[in-house]
Amino acid sequence: MILQASGLIVGQPYWLLIDGSNGSTCQYTIEYTTGVFGPQLTGELDPVQTFTNLNVVSQGYQDLQIVTGPSIGNAHGYYWTFGWNNDTITTTLPELNINIAANAPPGIWNICVHAFSGCDTTENEICTQIEIIATTATETLKDETGISIFPNPTKDKLQIQLPEDTSLPVQWVLFDEMGIQQMNGTLIRSNTILDLEIIPAGVYFLELDLKNDFRRILKVINE
Repeated sequence: MILQASGLIVGQPYWLLIDGSNGSTCQYTIEYTTGVFGPQLTGELDPVQTFTNLNVVSQGYQDLQIVTGPSIGNAHGYYWTFGWNNDTITTTLPELNINIAANAPPGIWNICVHAFSGCDTTENEICTQIEIIATTATETLKDETGISIFPNPTKDKLQIQLPEDTSLPVQWVLFDEMGIQQMNGTLIRSNTILDLEIIPAGVYFLELDLKNDFRRILKVINE
């Protein structure tokens, strides 16, 4: 008896189960192909086109978007590896969404990707970096200003606490990573909550204009 398989996907593992009955012995031969399946990969991934939608996320962050490009000719998929847990994910498209585990170790980590096609795997591995911040982190300036902001990372609401002896009012401006002003206002109390619902998730920089031409800039993560 000859079994033939068709329509199988190159690079996808399959199992052949042979179940003998009544102690019978099965003798079989499997013919297979080795080497690089043609055609080989064409093109290389571009570091400029490999990025995440956020450069800084907190533990437990949901739906982080990662993309790479350009699409590699003849590729059957893309291998993604993650530095903080050494996990590997395979996708057919040069993009994916992942969730950051609540216990993911804080730090700056690499996310790397390379294309594959059957037995052909490109050596052009591209990596991008992401910073994971502990969810319990509250950014507090431990200097003469005594300013604190929390929670940070936050979701739409950011509380600013100034020392009681701060000379009010205090002007503030919120910039994005490109240095473009997104919000501004005036603090008239030492304890104020900012509403960040009108801006998208991302990394921002809060500039506080204190007296005597003294400015303080704090990094804010809005999820």
